[in-house]
Amino acid sequence: LDMLADALSGFEATGFGRGLGGGDDAASVLRGVNRSTAADAGARRRVFRTYVAARVALAAALVGVQAVAVWAAGRPLGVMLLLCLAYGVEAVLAWAWALREQREFEPSGVTRALWWITVGADLLAFGTMHWVDTVGSLNHAALLVLPVLMAGVLNLRRNALATAAAVTLMLLGTAWQR
Repeated sequence: LDMLADALSGFEATGFGRGLGGGDDAASVLRGVNRSTAADAGARRRVFRTYVAARVALAAALVGVQAVAVWAAGRPLGVMLLLCLAYGVEAVLAWAWALREQREFEPSGVTRALWWITVGADLLAFGTMHWVDTVGSLNHAALLVLPVLMAGVLNLRRNALATAAAVTLMLLGTAWQR
């Protein structure tokens, strides 16, 4: 962007670049875009770290609710508790990795590895919980909002729409199966 800004400074000297708002020349506008992109990467990093921390808290709550349900019913460990425990382990590992990793976020969104570690794991875990829980003691369909929301915040629009479409197909498949 800096090369483009320098090239446009010659364009500005001719008077054709005026009127970009408040007397700013085109080169300074492009330099501002470059600074805002760096600030956007920092904001994405903070949102991502908050997201992985929230996943750990959610996993702890899910394990707690399932453990109380198993204890209150007096039945052996169920598939739902094991799914919640597996999700909790994955969430803690992703959180520890996110705290250790200092990589800059691209303006175009998260990388494939980060997507699969977070949003993809949420889709798989919550979709499986919704599919397996036929009793309906806890509405796991509501949990599917979290990966859709975070895909919209951290990814490009196309990827966010694909995530929402995948959740929709999961919900339709579960409804059709029941």
